[in-house]
Amino acid sequence: MKFTINSLHPIKMLVFAWLLWLIGFFLIPASYGNVEYTASGIVTLLSLMFLFALGVKFVKYLPFKNISTGDMLYVQQPGKRVLNFLFVLGVLGVVLKFFEHIFLHSAFSYSSLFEYKMSRMYSELNSGGLGVLSALLYPFGLVVLIFQINGRYFRNKIKVLFVWLVGVYWFFDALIMSSMTAIVYVFSMVFVAHVIANGLKGNQTNIPFFRVLLLTVLTISYFVYLTFFRVDVDFISVSLESKALFPNFEVNSVFLFSLLNFLHYVVHGVVEWFRLFNHVGLSNYYFGMYEFYPFVKLFAFLGFEVPTFSELASVAHKTGVYTSFWGPFILDFGALSFGMAFFSGIVSSYFYKGLFSGNLSSLLIYPVIAMQIIFSPIINIFSGVIIYYLLSAIISVFLIKTLSKRIVH
Repeated sequence: MKFTINSLHPIKMLVFAWLLWLIGFFLIPASYGNVEYTASGIVTLLSLMFLFALGVKFVKYLPFKNISTGDMLYVQQPGKRVLNFLFVLGVLGVVLKFFEHIFLHSAFSYSSLFEYKMSRMYSELNSGGLGVLSALLYPFGLVVLIFQINGRYFRNKIKVLFVWLVGVYWFFDALIMSSMTAIVYVFSMVFVAHVIANGLKGNQTNIPFFRVLLLTVLTISYFVYLTFFRVDVDFISVSLESKALFPNFEVNSVFLFSLLNFLHYVVHGVVEWFRLFNHVGLSNYYFGMYEFYPFVKLFAFLGFEVPTFSELASVAHKTGVYTSFWGPFILDFGALSFGMAFFSGIVSSYFYKGLFSGNLSSLLIYPVIAMQIIFSPIINIFSGVIIYYLLSAIISVFLIKTLSKRIVH
């Protein structure tokens, strides 16, 4: 399988993502109850995606500089001192995270890491200032890693190893928290960064099919492993009922349930979107507080009175489920969602076009946008920790542009 920067075009990825979702929807050997695919819901969902694509196309009519690889004027290089400073911030964040898990919350004193996850799932600001500081700092490690992938700034093998370990700390944190999403996040962003780096050099990124197959098997296996901690045979019927999921066969083992649940995991975001839309329509307006709740938590830490995420989520038909990218979107913007979908397309296209000039902001931010588009039928990633990475990326770009020299080619 071959990938170039052109493979990362927002519309191409949007079409690919929804084709995969359709395949999963028709393959899942089960049906969903308590959901009505209303004409208004279908028209709304298709309109949101169409307006997003229209925004992607519309950007060429805006007064942005259109630069192709052949027209590249300069790439602003981050200085070693700035990169080392950002790396130190990332290391400090990782150290604080480990301290938080091991000493503050005694993660390894629980009977399983899943039990530890459950103990923290519904607690907000339960690590105080330390938790906020570590959440803000450790994403700088991933910022430095993406720079390293694009520029190979560090040559010392030991330093490079540490850059990778700190950069993919999300993977280790996901293992500790028995999480699936953070692992997918970090590896997706690293993959997109590789495609971009190779593309800027005029090369393709070749991924042998057997590696894709191996990664798929490992992903499903880890998902099955996590499911074994959450469900026993006696609980299968309860879980299926809570999902309103009716299999076409008898599910009499946790292993079978795990495989079915994986397909449900991939498919259910859109199903839940229809349930959400039928419940709230386009009448709710949080104006970004739901999607970007990690920022709201920072204001809570500073002493401002803000609603908890549970309070915000109470308007939804059900909590703890994915509602695709567009679920939190309609909760935040209601009838304004159509205009915001168009604007999101413009933003996505702007950062995509910036890749061809080696734009610093695009190199750091577009991997997140690409990941969101690919997973748009499943989840809106912006209401999670990815927001802290975006904040780290913005701060990093500011520091680099302020403190580094511009290298003219």
